[in-house]
Amino acid sequence: MHFIVVGPLYYGYSESIVRVLEEERHTVDFYAERPFYTNCSYLARRLYKWGFRSLQEKWERDWQSACIAFMQEHMRADSVLLCLTGRMISDELLDIWDGHPTALMMWDSVRRYDMDFQRRMRRYQHVFAFEYTDIAYAAQTFHIEMTYLPLGYDPLIYYPKEVERDIDVSFIGTPMPHRVEILEQVAESMSNREGRMYVGGRWYDDRYPWKVHSYRKKHPHLFPFLANRELSPEEVAGIYRRSKIVLNINNDVHQSISPRTLEILATRTFQLMNGGQQSNGTLDFDRDLVQYEDVDDLIRKIDYYLQHEEEREQIAEHGAQTASRFSMNELVKKLVENIAEENS
Repeated sequence: MHFIVVGPLYYGYSESIVRVLEEERHTVDFYAERPFYTNCSYLARRLYKWGFRSLQEKWERDWQSACIAFMQEHMRADSVLLCLTGRMISDELLDIWDGHPTALMMWDSVRRYDMDFQRRMRRYQHVFAFEYTDIAYAAQTFHIEMTYLPLGYDPLIYYPKEVERDIDVSFIGTPMPHRVEILEQVAESMSNREGRMYVGGRWYDDRYPWKVHSYRKKHPHLFPFLANRELSPEEVAGIYRRSKIVLNINNDVHQSISPRTLEILATRTFQLMNGGQQSNGTLDFDRDLVQYEDVDDLIRKIDYYLQHEEEREQIAEHGAQTASRFSMNELVKKLVENIAEENS
């Protein structure tokens, strides 16, 4: 098959999917989503904040026009449109795909998108759900059939490697309020026991000394453990391999497993994840990882599993074996098989 793939440049997921498609002997032409706010100039962002909304409208019109021109140039009789997230896809863009297979692979819950986006899902022949509960929601609300397909991990980046595990506890992610609150308490506990902790990601604005001082004062225990910068997927995988315990503190929006869950397991690293998540037939939460109920339970389990290395490693090994079924290679194959079956 020939795929025209449209997706964001986000943690390398689009690039991984394109790579797997090409390895499976499909031809691929990729066009990147470039949302206004994360791609425009600093001045344009400031003007947008001051109310110049037309800047975003023009940016999106220009992107749509360029994307349509790209599609028309590369479209063939056997072409399939694969939209990853579909956030910037318009009705005008989908119009040129009449008579061709179209697929939407969600990387978020459809309920976080506006109603226009949700209604537009009817125009895709294949819709793959990231959040399992979206399947019933879409069927009931829009009479749309969705197929559950988690977003997997890239096995070229996330894999086991024998290195010294010189970090006791790590977390990598964005600073949502509940995460900051939990990690401040974990950091206090680790400081008291002289433990080694690593927290990665962009957590505060370090361009101005007074902002750095303010963050240090507000989060005195967490601050010394922060590596305040964006990390590449390769760097993230390296931190996981060096960690005895990796924390997975999911947001309140998703209950289905995230790619972060699989990435941690794929490095054969022990994972402590917040309770309330749903397996939906993917992982065995009793054997592949350990869940915690609240911050006190989390701290108790950190102490326990730091002291019980053999038990920790057994769980990590089982998790890695299970996660192997959810590599990007395996999941993209399922996506292609689903498209091929319904269009045969």
